[in-house]
Amino acid sequence: MEKYNYVEAVKENVRSYIRDNIKILEYISRDEKEEIISNGVLTEYMNPLLVQANKKFADIENWTAEEHLCHNFDLLFKAVNVFGLDFEQTLTGQPAYADGIVRCYVVKRAVSEVLDEYEDLLDIEE
Repeated sequence: MEKYNYVEAVKENVRSYIRDNIKILEYISRDEKEEIISNGVLTEYMNPLLVQANKKFADIENWTAEEHLCHNFDLLFKAVNVFGLDFEQTLTGQPAYADGIVRCYVVKRAVSEVLDEYEDLLDIEE
């Protein structure tokens, strides 16, 4: 099994968020863009963590999350430490929860990298 790349996956979500909100993002500073995009993408990740999904959906999500977490426990451990969570409790919960924690952890890095890629499109001044 190939190691799942959380940063690249989150970058795809960031690109999608930018496409959907390009008009809002065109004329604000880089710091404001990073904050707005990070908050928007984080909201997308946090909603499923906070809302109880139906059993069938949860099983599919947990199976996929387990595959994503495979070989990424180092990243999960870092995320748990940064957010002040209990590692053992995180592991005994639903895999989709742990997957979401890792995604939240890499959001700022993903946003920064995508904004670097979109520098001209979003009229970003360094």
